[in-house]
Amino acid sequence: MNQDSKVPALRTDIAGEVFKQDEEELIMLYDPNGYALEPLPLPVDLVPFLQMLNGELTFIQFDAMIREAIDGDAQQFIDYFKEILKMLDYYGYLETPRFQWLKQDIDNYKSSDIRPPVCAGNSYPNNKAEAENELDKIFASYNKEDVKPGADMIIVPHIDFRIGTAAHKTYSSGYHALRNSNPDLVVIFGTSHYGMSGLFMLTDKHFDTPLGLAVTDLEITNALKDYENEAVVFDDFAHRNEHSIELQVVLAQHYFNNPNISILPVLVGSFHEFVNKKELPDADSKIVSFLNTLNDLIKKSGKKAVYITSADMAHIGRKFGDEFDAEDMLEVIKLEDNKLIHHMANCDADSYFMEVANLEDKYKICGLSPIYAMLKMRKPIESRFLEYHQWKTCQPDLCS
Repeated sequence: MNQDSKVPALRTDIAGEVFKQDEEELIMLYDPNGYALEPLPLPVDLVPFLQMLNGELTFIQFDAMIREAIDGDAQQFIDYFKEILKMLDYYGYLETPRFQWLKQDIDNYKSSDIRPPVCAGNSYPNNKAEAENELDKIFASYNKEDVKPGADMIIVPHIDFRIGTAAHKTYSSGYHALRNSNPDLVVIFGTSHYGMSGLFMLTDKHFDTPLGLAVTDLEITNALKDYENEAVVFDDFAHRNEHSIELQVVLAQHYFNNPNISILPVLVGSFHEFVNKKELPDADSKIVSFLNTLNDLIKKSGKKAVYITSADMAHIGRKFGDEFDAEDMLEVIKLEDNKLIHHMANCDADSYFMEVANLEDKYKICGLSPIYAMLKMRKPIESRFLEYHQWKTCQPDLCS
């Protein structure tokens, strides 16, 4: 870092909101234009120094101003603030070449009707032939004759393909239950890990994968654009980096031998306000209205639909903020997960939800909202439990 060069300016079009967390006052920086990668919480004490980032000061001048403003170990604070600058740059809050690259990339995404793959080359190969070979192995890992066909709805994980047998058997057993369905439309309810702009987040972008272009059903999405319900939003950016939908799209394209398969991708946001109140989500008329409206639109379309809930179960251990190793709790979690599986197998959405709510979601059920929503929308009367596996990792780069 050249001390004679100028400190990058903080973008003038970002916003900030002050809030408290555990008695600490923070400021949440966010980008109303959607170019920054994600909101950033920072100590509110940094605000005067953020205001100094006008693009006019050299690093030498900036260091001198900090030394004048700080009592005590100014060098320690300078080193700390330089790390803050690196973080601000990475996430797109500074006027730097990286921000220009992020902006161009996002503008290209905004203007396109295609949602490019984000897991290709990581969770599965980005080469078509290699991806098809990988998917063949996944679906061959479970004998389809051991699964009764005839289902039109499945609940399967959105875990990384690379973990092997545990993922493969769970995916394949679920998809084999759909094997005679020959659908016109695949409706996917997925956990939203990144976007929380609404309880239900839609997109009308088509999903590109190494296998081809899965076409989003614009007849249904266009109808929903005229539907006024504050629980429902069109949020292309919530879908942009989300793996829970993409992994099911690739699996469905291959399983149904249709790279241009018609899909309806729905990301489901957090239902934790209902967990906190120990209240069922269907007490909210907006949720009930959307699920009924979506169900009616699918029926009126005349398309033969299958329904996939892309959801995991308990997420525990230090990776997820716990003060214990996941391995020490695996047997406990298996018992807790089996209680939820029992309610799902009984098609009892309310008992499933309250089982989690009564424990205040202690074990961080990743699929709580999409599972509840799909069960409520479809109201199945019969189900079969097929596979359950646990997986533990120290690798942070795998999708889970």
